[in-house]
Amino acid sequence: MTAPGLDIQEMRELTRKGLGGLDIDELPDEECDQLLNLSYWDLESRFPFVEKDFRTEVDVAQGSDSISLDGFTVADVDAIQSLAVIQPDSQMSIPLQRMTQSFYDRIFNERTDTQAQPEYYLRQDQLIKLWPVPEQTYTIRFYFLKTLKSLLAGTIDTPNFPRTWHEIVVEGAISRGHFYQQDYNLQQQAGDSQISKIRTAIPTANKEERDPFAGLIVQHDDPGTGVVDPDIAPDDPYYGRRRW
Repeated sequence: MTAPGLDIQEMRELTRKGLGGLDIDELPDEECDQLLNLSYWDLESRFPFVEKDFRTEVDVAQGSDSISLDGFTVADVDAIQSLAVIQPDSQMSIPLQRMTQSFYDRIFNERTDTQAQPEYYLRQDQLIKLWPVPEQTYTIRFYFLKTLKSLLAGTIDTPNFPRTWHEIVVEGAISRGHFYQQDYNLQQQAGDSQISKIRTAIPTANKEERDPFAGLIVQHDDPGTGVVDPDIAPDDPYYGRRRW
């Protein structure tokens, strides 16, 4: 059985311990979470990885072309990656293509009475617009990415990237805490320890990149492996972009 990773409370406690055994009054949760986020965002920018997605489903009635996002947390809305429609008979999940506003305006004005299985979607602030308008009730599936932001918002309990990176995030928070306390010697020591763990963790990350059951998928920018994505609306400003 795989050992669980660190949850947010454990990450806070380790951060406080690494900063000299501070208590919650000396380093409140909000300030501790800020240090953890700074560390996480730094790692994310230097080692861009995508975590396993999670999903939720919403039923859309016949004739309704909108889904409100008001019931979603801010973290969930920011983490939306894609949508799919579930066919009622086969229960197959069919990806929806994202539209631009101009594409939606054109087809909506030309075909206002069209009702069929949705094929496209458009984000409009706190709304998802579907096209065509459903001719019956459909289930729309939302795919999200779990991030530390989701963790802090309570959407998930533990980070979904490999457990070896949980401590790396904590050590980055400790390093920043010492920096803001102007204790640069301890900041350097914590930073060196984090770098050492990163060097150890990267081979593991590369292995998990190839493992379909792993929690880490590394994003590449290799121009030699791209394929043109056919599933993009014709007037998408990035039409013809490459999918890696």
